[in-house]
Amino acid sequence: MKDSFDNYKKFIESDPIFVFDTNVYLQPYRFTPDARDQILKALKDKTDSTFIPYQIYEEFLRHCDKERDSGFGKYINIRRDINSLVENTKNTTDGIFVKALEFKYPLVGKLKSDLADIIANMKAVYEQYEKDIKPEIDKDKESLRKDETKGYIEQLASEGKVGGVFTQAELLNIYAEGKLRYEHLLPPGFEDSVKDKDDPTRRKKFGDLILWKQVLLHAKSTGRDVIFITRDVKGDWWELEGKDEVPVESRRELIKEFKEITEKDFMMVTLNNFIAYNSRINKVDNTLVFIEMNAIDYADEVFEDCNWLEILDSEMDLTTHLIHSGDLQEYVDDPLSDVDVNSYEGQHKVLEIESVEMVENKVFIQGVFEKNVDISISSNSYGRESVHYSSSSGVCTIQGSFSITFLVVSTKENGDEGVEGIIYDNSSVEIDVGGFSVVDCHVECDDDDDYDDGYSGYHEVCIHCSNSAVYQTNSGEGVCDSHFSLYDFCSGCGCLFPLHTLTGAKCSNCDD
Repeated sequence: MKDSFDNYKKFIESDPIFVFDTNVYLQPYRFTPDARDQILKALKDKTDSTFIPYQIYEEFLRHCDKERDSGFGKYINIRRDINSLVENTKNTTDGIFVKALEFKYPLVGKLKSDLADIIANMKAVYEQYEKDIKPEIDKDKESLRKDETKGYIEQLASEGKVGGVFTQAELLNIYAEGKLRYEHLLPPGFEDSVKDKDDPTRRKKFGDLILWKQVLLHAKSTGRDVIFITRDVKGDWWELEGKDEVPVESRRELIKEFKEITEKDFMMVTLNNFIAYNSRINKVDNTLVFIEMNAIDYADEVFEDCNWLEILDSEMDLTTHLIHSGDLQEYVDDPLSDVDVNSYEGQHKVLEIESVEMVENKVFIQGVFEKNVDISISSNSYGRESVHYSSSSGVCTIQGSFSITFLVVSTKENGDEGVEGIIYDNSSVEIDVGGFSVVDCHVECDDDDDYDDGYSGYHEVCIHCSNSAVYQTNSGEGVCDSHFSLYDFCSGCGCLFPLHTLTGAKCSNCDD
């Protein structure tokens, strides 16, 4: 039976048993307080018909404290990260100015004072931010402390809605059957075979099968249909359709096995659709919950329509990072001198949603993304009598943080499926990205641009110390890595110039 509103509405007329997967009971910990209340209300609406297989009960108890603690931890993490950023910036600039003052650069004292004011302002801005969001943080922490989710599970257990435990002999029989089922890719759970590599007991992979057996046993003893709600959308539970592998209904083998053993019917529904169907029947506004559960999809949709050049590099933010961060140096042999981004059309992926907020009709989504870009890298190294130039090109995978905002215009229903969604104003979309890092890079040397250029007069040692020189000044003097920060670097010729004398990334000769 397909996961659709009409089928759901017809199926629940038989007064089925509702079985919610472990991932459903853990989901409220990841929501904001208001969305957490909404999803708990939807779960409690089915209390009279709810059954918890012992496998789900045991998994929930094993993971719930960790999920709750991670909710507290997110506030500690951002405070730690911001403080670390401010302190590291302060320490780095202080170190640079120790060297700069030693060489008596002009107006360096004023520059140091101006930057110190900026760093102090950074700290003040964040401290004000903490004060502004304190009421919301306190509300979330209080909700986590009360832990109504765990309280609800304990209530269900006290009412006898948790199933019994299999004996050791019964479990051994299930393990033996599971091994045979998984060899023939019979659902559920065969995709969990990958858990073996981290499980010396080789038993964790049978968790879904144990759950399934407990559901079959309860349905047979009660003589009732079962509807199973889950966030798991893998192919060992669902029939998947299309290139995006959209779950449409439970695997036909499961429906057939359920019918053979219980003589009753079995239906599966995703958590997203359960909330949508339930809200539609009860005429409840669940916009916030829907957005939080589908935040990855909405972020991905926004990214699909965006101009990546404008987002990543309108002010040369990404290019500047690739040139100066040192992230790319491990992928080339010689010291990197310049980077060009040739194309921004590579694949992207939303890796994680960190927070979702909704203020009136304005939505804020923050998270982490990954993006492929085509790049060219120029590098050079200096020998006693020559300079070696080389270039390479390929694909670079970057990771970064994003913040997306948009205005919700209205909600919508997806035809006969009854799945609610939102309509947002495209002109209201704002995207901010930053915190770039290179996570992978595959480049190959361009043979035509790999050559040596004769050069004379290069100093072998640094003019500031006795270390080996890696760079040269525009006058041919050697400079080591330790004293590189005392100069401006031209990404065109690779030479060093007196600090603050270059107005751009290249010297006047290279800009011509």
